[in-house]
Amino acid sequence: MSVWGHEPEPPRVVLVEGRVDDERIALDGPITLAHDRNRIELRFAALSYRAPSQVRYQVRLGRDAPWSTIRAQPVVRWVDLPAGAYRAQVRASLDGRSWSVPATYTFEVEPPWYRTPQWLTALGLAAVLAVLLLYRVRVRHLLELERQRTRIAMDLHDEIGAALGSVGILAGVLGQGEVEAGERADLAAEIGETVEELGAALADIVWSLNPREARLSDLGARLVERGRRLFAGGAAEFVADLPADLPDTPLPARARRNVLLVGLEAMRNAVRHADAERVSLSMARVGPALWRLDIADDGVGVVPGELENVTGLGTLSMRRRA
Repeated sequence: MSVWGHEPEPPRVVLVEGRVDDERIALDGPITLAHDRNRIELRFAALSYRAPSQVRYQVRLGRDAPWSTIRAQPVVRWVDLPAGAYRAQVRASLDGRSWSVPATYTFEVEPPWYRTPQWLTALGLAAVLAVLLLYRVRVRHLLELERQRTRIAMDLHDEIGAALGSVGILAGVLGQGEVEAGERADLAAEIGETVEELGAALADIVWSLNPREARLSDLGARLVERGRRLFAGGAAEFVADLPADLPDTPLPARARRNVLLVGLEAMRNAVRHADAERVSLSMARVGPALWRLDIADDGVGVVPGELENVTGLGTLSMRRRA
């Protein structure tokens, strides 16, 4: 109701008390609230000697937020506010048309640690590093597959290619009509032996790629088995001397394959070229994680000074794998 034809002057509103989780807080400056302690309560008052029962309030949270509905209770509560900066305002009126200058209180709700800029930045960097790491692992895996394919191709060329060429030549000679019966039988026997060697060589390559045969003890057993088969004809005595406690130490596929093929080539050379009566195979530990493979024979051998001049394909293959 107006007095003397004027609108009633709105009473001045002040903040009288603030609480966070039922604990009183100072109202003389802004505060920062933890993300899990953000139940805030503000109490306010507006003194009017003219019509104290007609005092009404409106509140809002944010400069651009709409004002609340008109209320008589001088208290406001906010619960579970999201992280951010807030500006709480309250104003008073006697008639709902003329309002006082708002009383203002500012506060901030911190984000949880996993939503802080520092954490999000670190998380983004970690994600980038993880992607780069996965990419590098993938590239390394593809390169290793390519190297493995190349090694398999070289093994097949070294172990299978020459033998297939020999079979082709022998078969061509065998097909000639002027070959005598005795020579024909010898050629057929040689072809059979070469084919048998081909099968064994292919089995060796497959074995070397089998992850279930990846231990040092498996390698020793394979070398002994192949040696006994190579010398089964009685051309020379084969003696194997492996430690009884040969460990089950895992071996990389490349090392396992190279040692196997070098050992087999050395034993084949003893059969074909050494004219030996006794061939021995032994393995001995020479360091905490170092083993030595020895294949020796009592045959003719090679003069040490001329070792570098030996250019057979088998010897070259052994040097490349060593």
